[in-house]
Amino acid sequence: MSTNKSIAKNLLYSELQQLAPQLICRIEFVSIEAIKQCVIAGIGIALLPAMAVDKEIKAGQLLELPWQWSEVDLYTQLAWHKDVLVKFFGKNTSPLLLS
Repeated sequence: MSTNKSIAKNLLYSELQQLAPQLICRIEFVSIEAIKQCVIAGIGIALLPAMAVDKEIKAGQLLELPWQWSEVDLYTQLAWHKDVLVKFFGKNTSPLLLS
């Protein structure tokens, strides 16, 4: 079991371990693209947001497996100081980002 403090991740690993105890090796990446390339190469399975794999599923590179558990909510949060946004986007900075 990972020493990572993510409760959701540890619950997922626990469920997977019960379903497929032979899957004892685990590799973690921070890059979604690296994860997708490993799965495409046949190295393993991944739990990724649908929008991140839609193109590969439609192209037949990836296969969506049936999900038997309740829906999983994954959240990504990003915070930027408004001065950084203006510096990066300049005059194209959306007013919605600055509010």
